[in-house]
Amino acid sequence: LVYMRNNVRISYKYCIKCETLILSTLISKYLFINISEKVMKLQELLEKIKNEMMLRNFSRKTIKSYLACLGDYFKFVKEIRKEPNIEIIKNYLLNKQKQGLSSQSINLYLQAIKYFYREIYKSNKNIDIKFAKTPSKLPIVLSRAEIDKILGNIVNQKHKLMVALAYGCGFRVSEVINLKIKDIDLAENTVHIKGQKEIKIELRFFPKNLKMTL
Repeated sequence: LVYMRNNVRISYKYCIKCETLILSTLISKYLFINISEKVMKLQELLEKIKNEMMLRNFSRKTIKSYLACLGDYFKFVKEIRKEPNIEIIKNYLLNKQKQGLSSQSINLYLQAIKYFYREIYKSNKNIDIKFAKTPSKLPIVLSRAEIDKILGNIVNQKHKLMVALAYGCGFRVSEVINLKIKDIDLAENTVHIKGQKEIKIELRFFPKNLKMTL
């Protein structure tokens, strides 16, 4: 005996030895196709988001973070609609909080969700959810003696100069790595910095004690 119920094929087989009906449930081919289509649509949607962010010149790190957040969010909501469901989003963020995620991580998920509905689905509905409060922490600053000790243990002169520039000028790691000789103007005592997201020029005071090294 075979019949369909909600796209699931139900079959009963008669066992001669025990004279009973054995129930066996098989997922129909139609249901497998539906699952495959949903997975395909999800991948296409994530690819669309990625392309949109690349066109807007988002950094690779931001794109990777947003896609990871949205991929997890889509699995949670199961059905993606054009208009955001505020209660579902709140439940999702609360679930992340219960998992022990930090305020910064929860804010990243919320920012990614807001970006998706605002920029990809062009929804006019305001997601009126405030960002989680993040505890303010004082930065840990090394003393001059500690910096001298670090620089004294670096053998490679190029690496030593990079660390000294990072400390003396307050450069980020990416800024030091991308720094070129032509970007340094010793006459004007300035350094030209090229940011990750867009090319820009910032004037920063150049430590005089590094001029001799250069």
